[in-house]
Amino acid sequence: MKTKFKIAIIAMIGFSLHTKAQWNNNGSNTTTGILTMDGNSINFNTPVTSGGWARGIFSVAPDKSTRFGGIGLYGSKNNAVHYYLAHGTSPWNSGLGLYVKTNGNIGFGTFSPFTNLQIHSNNVDARIALTNNHSGKNASDGFVLINESDSEVHFLNRENTALKFSTYGAERMRIAANGNIGIGATDPKETLTLSKSGVTLGIYDTNPASKANNRIARYGNSLVIQNDLTGSWKDNINFHDSGNVGIGIVNPSSPLDIKSSKNRTISLDFTGAQPGWGYTWQSFKTNSVEQWRIIGREDTNSSLTFWNSVDKDILTLLQHGNVGIGTKSPNAKLEVNGSVKFDNLSSGHTNLQIGHDINDRILADNSTNKHYGGGLFFRVTPDPSLNITHNYIDVMTLSDKGTVGIGTKNTQGFKLGVHGRIAAEEVKVATYGNWPDYVFENNYNLPTLDEVENHIQKNGHLKNIPSAKEVSKEGFFLGSMDAKLLQKIEELTLYTIAQEKQLKTQEKKIKTLENQTKEIEKLKALVNKLLKK
Repeated sequence: MKTKFKIAIIAMIGFSLHTKAQWNNNGSNTTTGILTMDGNSINFNTPVTSGGWARGIFSVAPDKSTRFGGIGLYGSKNNAVHYYLAHGTSPWNSGLGLYVKTNGNIGFGTFSPFTNLQIHSNNVDARIALTNNHSGKNASDGFVLINESDSEVHFLNRENTALKFSTYGAERMRIAANGNIGIGATDPKETLTLSKSGVTLGIYDTNPASKANNRIARYGNSLVIQNDLTGSWKDNINFHDSGNVGIGIVNPSSPLDIKSSKNRTISLDFTGAQPGWGYTWQSFKTNSVEQWRIIGREDTNSSLTFWNSVDKDILTLLQHGNVGIGTKSPNAKLEVNGSVKFDNLSSGHTNLQIGHDINDRILADNSTNKHYGGGLFFRVTPDPSLNITHNYIDVMTLSDKGTVGIGTKNTQGFKLGVHGRIAAEEVKVATYGNWPDYVFENNYNLPTLDEVENHIQKNGHLKNIPSAKEVSKEGFFLGSMDAKLLQKIEELTLYTIAQEKQLKTQEKKIKTLENQTKEIEKLKALVNKLLKK
């Protein structure tokens, strides 16, 4: 049976090879020629003198010239390159099957695998599917590893089972079918479940000198957050099994127990008044539902607080006199967290006096008749020694039309008007749409220096630059003037570049003339020498 099979294979190879295969039977179990066979092996000699070759068994159409695929060996003159089992008219390099390189690399979908096993897809995604009799073998079954079109790697478990990760023969992590992740837990109940005695989660600094490492650990039934900033692990926060929480303390004795690094303990105890830390309140209820409280706290900053069920601490009075509205820890005599409204319903304008002098104030002229012209007025007293009722100046005015005046109420239609000089470290002009870089464009009509001179002699100033008379009367716009001045600077730069080129040309001509003069002098000297002979 084996002999018949060998003969059939040999016959197929003989019919398929694109060479003149010779079969010379010497009457024994061995053969001679291009195709030889003995008791140990079957050998095929490829008579190639140059170029590459591909030999194998091919599946062809009835026309005997169109290939559908094949199995064989591909190589160069003296060396094999790879074995192939693939589809296509040129299966040895079609990339439509299996390829085994001589170095042992195996490729699926590629005839040049760069590693031990490479799977390549000429379509959008490259996929590896693992199925078994339990999962089924359809496209919707089993486990799939996908290299997606956006180069992202996708682990796809199509079954209603977990995805496990193991090292050293033991499971370390799993992703359950419902998406929960378990590290050390085979049945994670939460989105992330960590199950391990002692330290569960650690955050470590790569620089040992900093000692700024942190970790979450479980000891007994307590959960602690620690760091080793002092050189050894210390409990920062301790969620005790009693339900108490300690900050800086191992065994908290209160619902919240705080211990500072200077051994000063802050303890909140809601079970009763404790000396130095108690508090009392008066409660106001409606239909047995608490609405308001007046709370007296007996801490180091004893305070009186007005509280309600909606906005909580509304008004707080500290023992040193600070008042907080919307905050229970005011840092000034009056601190307001929220909007503040000042209004004088009995007058057409509202005053906010600041300082000792009666005229130092902010005045809001919000009356219908606009007694002061409307808007906000910031006023100061120029000479406090003069006890005059209206001894003030308006240093700044914000009109109801959105203009701002400094030292003046009349901004002449501008958003900002200033009467006097302005000193600033830096001034930025908003985006200017006609910045003169066009001067450096090839089609720019640069006036000649003669044209510039004629304009100056005729008008007494540069073209497109306002005269002194115009500036004195109308002023000028800073952005526009900067652009015009830059235009003149850029034109001057072009003149300078042109003159520089002209100077270099003249220098070359002068150098040439100097060399010619030296040659003439040499010739004159030679002629004189010849004449003297």
